Amino acid sequence: MNLFFYTLYGELINFIREQNIPLIDPSNFEITGMDFLFLPEAGGKSALEAAELAGDKILRVLRDELGDELADEMLKKGEFRVWFMNEFGEIKKLVFI
Repeated sequence: MNLFFYTLYGELINFIREQNIPLIDPSNFEITGMDFLFLPEAGGKSALEAAELAGDKILRVLRDELGDELADEMLKKGEFRVWFMNEFGEIKKLVFI
């Protein structure tokens, strides 16, 4: 793992902790990409709102650390994926680019 991953991971961990989402330690796995799934919560943000906030955070960190061109390339390859459950119970993918 490199400094970039720790920066991205650290910012996302803080965001996810604010959402009270349980975490799995990624150091036990070979990481070929990152998936985030957001489910609706009663009386709170919708899953789409939480997914959009996470997507914005991912974009900001990627672009700050790697620059716009490399960040866009990584997103086009699908290395970071954000999923959410809509109001009908369907799992949808948030599109970055």
